[in-house]
Order: sequence, then structure tokens, then C-alpha cells
Amino acid sequence: MNAVLAVAPGMNWTTISGLFSDVAIYTEHLRRLEDFSEQNPNDAAAHFVLAYHYMVMGYLEQASQRLELVIENQPEDQVAKRILDGLRTAEQGAMAGLVKSRGPDKFQFIMVGSPPNDEGLTFGRIDETSDANREQ
Repeated sequence: MNAVLAVAPGMNWTTISGLFSDVAIYTEHLRRLEDFSEQNPNDAAAHFVLAYHYMVMGYLEQASQRLELVIENQPEDQVAKRILDGLRTAEQGAMAGLVKSRGPDKFQFIMVGSPPNDEGLTFGRIDETSDANREQ
């Protein structure tokens, strides 16, 4: 997962929860990962995956705590550092998130930590030649 996130955007809650036929199944898997992480405090990979899931669900403080454990166990992990920096920026009032292309002239912005069903903001290019966009 770390290698993928280094070069591509991650998933959102809709995508992750859609991988399971029932959210209860997802929750069961998440609880197992939490248990595994607690039993293996030096397993940076487990903490990274758990941090990612917490982030997708909007639990930014818990995600930050797990990323700090990743960095403590793997100080060279640049992806974990970058994500943690983004979370800290989001906590300071700046907007951090994911931008997706929705066609040649549309973009969608989803903030880090937004609720699972939040579709974010959609932006489009303004046609400068359109009469509706000219100053009068």
C-alpha cells in the first residue's frame, strides 16, 4: 500500500466500503487489524495500513498517532512523513485532500478527513467567451 500511495491517490470511504458486501464485515477486519497492531507495536506496515483506514474514515487524530509509530519504526518512510505532514496541515486549518479529474474541464476536491459520504467540491473551467461570463 505504501508504494501505491507514493505515486497514486488513495481510496475514499465509498470505494473501501464498497469492497465489502456489508460494513459489518469491514468493521470486523478493521478490529482484527487493530488487535494485530496492538500485539505487534513495532510492525510499521500494520500501523501504516491502520493509519490509512483511520484517515479514510475521518479519524485524523488516530491516523496521525499511527503514522507517528510508523515513522518511529521506519524513520526513512517518506510516504508516511508526507501523509502525516498533510494531516497536520489539515489540523491547522489549511485544506488538504484529493483532487480527481472528472473530465477535461471538471475537477473534484475531497478534503482529508471529510465524512465518508461527502462528495467534496466540484470545480469547472469557466468559458471566458460565453456571454454569461462577460462583465457587463
